[in-house]
Amino acid sequence: MECKDFITSTQSRKTKKIMFLEDILEADGITLLKWKHLCKEIVKNTKGKSPKWFKKLELKLIADESGQVRKIRNEFIGQAQKENIHINYFDEDEKSDKNSIVTWNDYGEYPIFSINKKKSQSKKYKRIGIHLELDGDSYNLNNSPQLKKCQGCFRNISKKKGSNECLIYIENEICRNLDRRKEEDYIKPYETLNNIIKKNEWLRTYTKEDKKDESFNKKIELIDKIINTNDKNFLDIIKNSIFEEEDNLISITKRRFCLLINTNKKKWEINNKGKRVYRYNVVWKIFELNYEGKESEEVILLASYECNYENEFKIILRCIILGIMIISENSELILGINEKVNRLIIEFTNNFSNRKKIDSDYYLELLFLENFLETNNIELIEGNEKIQRIIKEKRKEMQEMLKNNKIVDKIKYNFELIDEGLITNEYNLIWNNKLITGGFRVWRKAVTLAIWKNEILNSERLEDLFMYNYRNEFDWIASLEFISNRVKFLQRQCGDRDTIERSY
Repeated sequence: MECKDFITSTQSRKTKKIMFLEDILEADGITLLKWKHLCKEIVKNTKGKSPKWFKKLELKLIADESGQVRKIRNEFIGQAQKENIHINYFDEDEKSDKNSIVTWNDYGEYPIFSINKKKSQSKKYKRIGIHLELDGDSYNLNNSPQLKKCQGCFRNISKKKGSNECLIYIENEICRNLDRRKEEDYIKPYETLNNIIKKNEWLRTYTKEDKKDESFNKKIELIDKIINTNDKNFLDIIKNSIFEEEDNLISITKRRFCLLINTNKKKWEINNKGKRVYRYNVVWKIFELNYEGKESEEVILLASYECNYENEFKIILRCIILGIMIISENSELILGINEKVNRLIIEFTNNFSNRKKIDSDYYLELLFLENFLETNNIELIEGNEKIQRIIKEKRKEMQEMLKNNKIVDKIKYNFELIDEGLITNEYNLIWNNKLITGGFRVWRKAVTLAIWKNEILNSERLEDLFMYNYRNEFDWIASLEFISNRVKFLQRQCGDRDTIERSY
């Protein structure tokens, strides 16, 4: 701008917050905004004509003399970088505005437009809108698009028969509001099609990166929360091994991973507290597969798990929990583990009764696994014959590794998972400040038996039962067997004799 125009336009530019060239450019940084579009972007009144200083700038900056293409001259490109992009985010909790529409970019398509209409009952989407489509077959990127209501397409979710209104789900996270106006029979936003595409693309990229960072930070916090180890380097190795989600926005197919786990039980030892400690050497192999079955570089972890119980299934499940921390979100996972443990996981995930799930002996671990897989959108799948052969060969190698004393002697990391860190929801039971990790029905029976044994042994009438039991009303044989833990019963019965008496 010339010095004279710069001084006279000071007040006008101040109210519009315009100081630098980038303030009047579109999101691509090379296209000049229209005056009304500029006013809408900074939430100012659009009434009145364009000021003279802005018209002079248009003549000086725009390369196309006709003004149809608003790209600035090459000599000005690169002088200003568009750092601040004005985005009016869509808030699904706010009431729908009659003077605005919602837009977002879909994969490989022009922007999608919608009028916010009503709430949605879907778990994934919170709002439903009326679908607006671009009019015509060819579109001018340098002008505002002409929109009309869609009469019905593949996105239509309306269940009303004979309705010409096309309803679609509104993408909550990657959409934004646009001010609109009505011209004849069309709806037109206060932005050029080029600017809409660029802003939507930026918003989609920014949202994806933000979610990626948030997810990564949550994993880091979770690793610190649930893993207890003798060496912090082990935690650093796990954190540095995490597969991050790819930046490719076009890819729709999920990444596919294989998680292989082998364990080897060592001799039990007595620790400093005089308690018996069981040790399991564990090896993990995690690698990514493409859809042709070819594998990429693999992550190998070696560590030792120490615990006070002898239960290999529980150890394997806890090792799976550690392994899935490394897997990226929105992916498919093939498990190369003990078949019985694999069956346990499948049965638990297919069981929709929370009451029945509590009866599982591995409830704590399985519930955490189920919740983690669901929140991170990780799908358990079975591999084809080729993948199964690869898994079988690799598991043989892992077994040989655990049998090799030279490799085993190099294992220096000991770890364990903290029970309290695996709590996921209100169905985790706590009794006397102790977490019940699973097998609720069996645990409840053990508590009941202990209560009755205590009452029998401490009864004041115990002597009377010995002296006056001439009618054999009190069965001492069954009672003494009960007290001395010799009573055998199945999961759903109290004793053989009791079952016979209750049967019809």
